[in-house]
Amino acid sequence: MAKAKKQPRPKALPPKGFRDYFGAEVATRKTMLDQIAAVYHRYGFEALESSAVETVE
Repeated sequence: MAKAKKQPRPKALPPKGFRDYFGAEVATRKTMLDQIAAVYHRYGFEALESSAVETVE
């Protein structure tokens, strides 16, 4: 009996409309977002985090 060929493993790609950030770009984005959050905090706003992906009904 012949061995079944293994299918190649699919590449892990981000969903459409999303992207990954690496290295120096992560640090730059974090610094920018921290500065924005500090300004919001000074004006009395509170943090809000919501999910980036929602289920399809």
